[in-house]
Amino acid sequence: MDKIHEAGMPITIHAAEDRVSGLPENAAIAVDRLHARRIGHGIQTIKDRALWRRLIDQQVTFELCPTSNYLTNAVDSLEAHPIGEFLSGGARVCLSSDDPGIMACDLPREYEVCHEVLGLTEDDFRRMNVTALEASFCDDGVKASVRAKWANWFADSKPDCVKGG
Repeated sequence: MDKIHEAGMPITIHAAEDRVSGLPENAAIAVDRLHARRIGHGIQTIKDRALWRRLIDQQVTFELCPTSNYLTNAVDSLEAHPIGEFLSGGARVCLSSDDPGIMACDLPREYEVCHEVLGLTEDDFRRMNVTALEASFCDDGVKASVRAKWANWFADSKPDCVKGG
């Protein structure tokens, strides 16, 4: 991975998801040794507050997938998912559906779950969407184009799951 990192290729790694093999330290290895800038899941890092805070301070992005985490038994229930704590703790979070074909949950459904079950707000969704864009591996021109298109969307509309809420 050092050669990939040295070549400037960005890296994302799934780590610290499940309770048994998802030890918080797996995320530290992904960041420190494998040069990941994004961690798929990473929810178990919250069990090691010093590590969790360090990853937040290093601006590592967490790709959180509440439905998947519930279905894989990484959390006891959807209501127990720590996405709200990640957000309130200042973590860079983007919402993901993980594997829609296996988990039977696409991104629009994940928005519904996060709003209806976890109480996430329009501002939370905006923040996660901006984080997703900024953490994406797109070039700056693509990001600028998306930002320009989003300016009107953010001004004029809300995701369906938060209309009226």
